[in-house]
Amino acid sequence: MAIAPEDMLEQLNKLAASVMGVRDAPEPVVALCCRVLGSTLATRAPRRDSSSTQRLRDVDALRTKVEKAKGARAALRFDELRTQLRDADALSVRGADGLVELLGLVSGDAQTAAPFASVCRTGGGFSRETPLEEETETPKKDWGLAGWRAGPPPSKTGLDVVEEERLLVRDCLYALQGIDGRYVSRDRSLDDTVPSVDRLVAPKLSTVDGVREVCELGWLYERCDRFCASTSTNEGRCRGALRAAVRDELSDYYRLVAVLEAQLRDEGLSLRRLLVWLVEPLERLRLLANACDACAPQDLQGGALCASLARLATHGDDRVRDLVEGLLAKTSEPVLAAIRRWVCSGKLLPDPAGEFFVQETGDEDDFWAARFCLRPRMVPAFLSEDVASKILVVGKTLTFLRRCCGDDRPAFASVSDEAFAYGSLNLEKVVEEAYERTNQRVLKALKEDFRLLDHLKALESCVLLAQGDFALQLVDGFDAAAQKRRGAFGSSGADAVAALDRAVRNSNACRLFEGAVQRLKVVVLEGDGVSFGLDYDAQPPIDAVVDAGAREFYGRAFSALRSRRRVEARLTDAWRSLALARRVRGLGAPERKALRKAALARNEMATLSATVSAHVADAFAGAWKRLDQDVSKADGLDAVRRAHRSYLDAIASDALFAPRSGIPEEGVPPDEDLAAGALATHLEAVLQAAQRFCALVDAFVADAVAGDSRAQTLAARLDDSTAHFRAAARRFTRLLKRASEDEPEATKLAFRLEVVGQAVE
Repeated sequence: MAIAPEDMLEQLNKLAASVMGVRDAPEPVVALCCRVLGSTLATRAPRRDSSSTQRLRDVDALRTKVEKAKGARAALRFDELRTQLRDADALSVRGADGLVELLGLVSGDAQTAAPFASVCRTGGGFSRETPLEEETETPKKDWGLAGWRAGPPPSKTGLDVVEEERLLVRDCLYALQGIDGRYVSRDRSLDDTVPSVDRLVAPKLSTVDGVREVCELGWLYERCDRFCASTSTNEGRCRGALRAAVRDELSDYYRLVAVLEAQLRDEGLSLRRLLVWLVEPLERLRLLANACDACAPQDLQGGALCASLARLATHGDDRVRDLVEGLLAKTSEPVLAAIRRWVCSGKLLPDPAGEFFVQETGDEDDFWAARFCLRPRMVPAFLSEDVASKILVVGKTLTFLRRCCGDDRPAFASVSDEAFAYGSLNLEKVVEEAYERTNQRVLKALKEDFRLLDHLKALESCVLLAQGDFALQLVDGFDAAAQKRRGAFGSSGADAVAALDRAVRNSNACRLFEGAVQRLKVVVLEGDGVSFGLDYDAQPPIDAVVDAGAREFYGRAFSALRSRRRVEARLTDAWRSLALARRVRGLGAPERKALRKAALARNEMATLSATVSAHVADAFAGAWKRLDQDVSKADGLDAVRRAHRSYLDAIASDALFAPRSGIPEEGVPPDEDLAAGALATHLEAVLQAAQRFCALVDAFVADAVAGDSRAQTLAARLDDSTAHFRAAARRFTRLLKRASEDEPEATKLAFRLEVVGQAVE
C-alpha cells in the first residue's frame, strides 16, 4: 500500500522523535533520514524482535541485501550512513539501529521512493538526481585547481547513460581547449581555471576525478598559451625562440585534440578511453607549463634564459630531459649564432636586449682591455667559464687585428654548421682552435710587423734613462731649458725639444729603432710648470701593451731617475771644479785643506752614486731578460701584457726601490720604516745632500780663487754638508740592511756598498 509523501514525512518525524525519546525530532536528524530514504536502497525486511541482538542481525541482513542489489560501493555507503547515525549526539546506538531498520522497511520499493524524493528536495534534502555532498566536494588530490562550483540541479534531462557520457566527453574536449561547456565550465571569479560539474546528473567519484584530470590538462594548456601570447617591449631573440618552441609543442597537442574529436564523432569516445589517451599529454604539458613558469620573468634574457632551462634539464627522467633539451636547443639558437659570428669574424650581431654574454662598452682609451667585456650572468649553462673566456678573447683578438693591425682575415675560411649546434661536442674544439690561431696571428703582428720589443727597448733606453750618454746630455739640456724658462723672457719648450734631438744624435740612442725614437715627445711637468719630462706616444697596436697606466709609470720613473742622473752630473762638475782649483797658485793653506776634504767627500758621494747606478743597470738587465723570455713564451696578447706589467713591477721594486705590492704575512706587524717606499725616500735624501754639497763646492771654489774672505765660511758649510750627507748615508745603509732580509735586490745593493766601503756605521 502506497503512503502519501506528506504522511510519510510526518510519520518519519514522529518515529524519529519516539525513538530518540524527545518531543520533536531535530531537523538535522530528519534531514539525514530523508537523505537515506532518497537514496532508494531497495531493501525489505520483516519486522523482527526488538532485542538489540536481533536488531543488529536485521541491520546486517539489510546491508547484505544492499550489497547484492547495488554492489560493494553502495554497501560501503550504507556503513558510512549508519556510522553517522550512531555518532549523532541525540541518538543512542540502539536508537540508531532501530531507525535504520525502520528506514529499510519504509523504503521498500521505488514507487514509494520516487514521490518521496521530490518532497525531500523541498525539505532541504537531496534526491538521487542530485550529486551527493561527499561526491561533489573537492577531491583530496591537488593539481593546483581550487574549489568546485556547485549549483542547483536542473530538471531531468531524459537522456540515457550513453548519451549523457557522450555529452560529458564533448565538454571535456572543450575543456582541453579552455572552452566552457554545458556540464564542465570554469569559475571566472578565480584567477586559475576551475572546473565545475554543477549540471552533471549523478556523477560518480571516478567521473569527477576523470573530469578533474581533463580540466587540469586544459588549465595547463592555458598556462602555456598565455606564455606564448605574452610580449614585452624589449623582448630578445632567445625568448622569441622559446615561444616558438612552445608553440611547436602545442601544435602536437592541437593535433591530438583534433583526433579525439574525430573519434567522438565517428566511433564514440568514452571518458575512460579519453583519460587513457591523455595520460602522456598530461605529463608532457605539466613539464611544459613548469618550463614556461620558470622562464616567465621578463628579466631572463639570452644566456640567463638558457641557464634557467638548463636547470630543469638536470633530471633523472629521460622524458623530462628530452623535452627540456628540445626547448633549450631552439632557445639557444640565437646565442649560438652570435657565438659563431663572434668567433669566426670578430663581429657582434645586433643585440638590443643584451642577450649575448660579450658586451661592447665603447671605451676607446684602452681598446684591448676595456672595449669588450664579459657578462657572467648571460653565459649559457652549456658553456664553462674557461670556454666563455676564450670565446671573448677570440673575437676580441679578431677585432683588434682588424682595427689596429689592418688584418681583416677571419679565423676560419669555412666551418660546419654542426659545430655551432646545441649539444655539439665540437664546439669547444672549434673555440680552442680559433683561440690558438688568433693568438699566433696577433703575436706575429706585434713582434714581427710592429716590432714591439724594439719599442720597449727604446722606452727603457730613453724614458728610463738606461742609455748613459743619452741620459747625461738630455738631463743637461732639460735643466738648461728649465733655467731659461724661469728667466724673464721664458721658454716655449722649443729648447727642450732641441735638447732631446741633440741627445739622440750625439749618443748611442741614434742606433735605436727609428720608429720608436720618433715617438718620444717633450712634456711640461705639472708640478712646477717649468721642468720638462719625457713621454712616449704609443700608437695602436703598441698601446695595447703600453697602455695609459704603463705610460703614467714611465713618466714617474723618468722623474725619479732624472734626479739621480742630475746628481751624477753635478758630482762630475764638482770634480772638475776641485781639480781646476788645486792648480790655482796663491791659495792659502786653509783653502787647500778645505779643497782636499771636499775632494774626499765628493769621492764618497760619487762612489755611492755610481754603486746605485750600477745596481740599477743590473736591475734593468735582469728585468729585460725576463721580459724577453716571457714575451717569447707568451700564448696571447694578455700574456704579453702580463709580462710587461711584471717588467714594470721589477723596475719599480729593484731600480726605484718602490714598495712591492702584496699582502703582509698574517700576525706580522708591518715595518713602518720600510713602508710607503722608505728606501726611495732615504735615497732621495742622500742624493739631495750630495747635490747641495756640489752647489757649495762651486761657490767655495769661486770665492777661494777670487781670494774672497767668504771662502772660510763656505769651507765650514762644506764640513756641515759632508756630515749631513754621511748621516743620511748611514740611515740609508742601515735601512737597506733591514730590507735585505726580504728583498734579494736590496741584499745585492747592501753588499755592493759594503764592498766599496760606503756602509758607514
